Amino acid sequence: MLNADWTSSAYGPAAPARGILLSVYLAILGVSVWQLVRPRRDTIKALLLVQIIYKVTTPLTVGTLLNPVVISNLIIALLHTATLVFMARSIRREPSPS
Repeated sequence: MLNADWTSSAYGPAAPARGILLSVYLAILGVSVWQLVRPRRDTIKALLLVQIIYKVTTPLTVGTLLNPVVISNLIIALLHTATLVFMARSIRREPSPS
């Protein structure tokens, strides 16, 4: 958003594609904030799953594993995957309503 020097080296020069990516990031931010205020397990799981998919596919679309954004995306995908696993395990431990 601020067009800092590091953004050009990581994301490339200012271009429509970078603006579209910013829109995607802002949408994820908006839904994340909404889920902090009014959390719903299914919505959170869907949001995390979408992020995992797009982050894991970035090496394919960018064409390298060496880009700093690709590296950070893969690390974040691992964290989101761990969160989904944790959520799945906690569901199994919850007592069923009687």
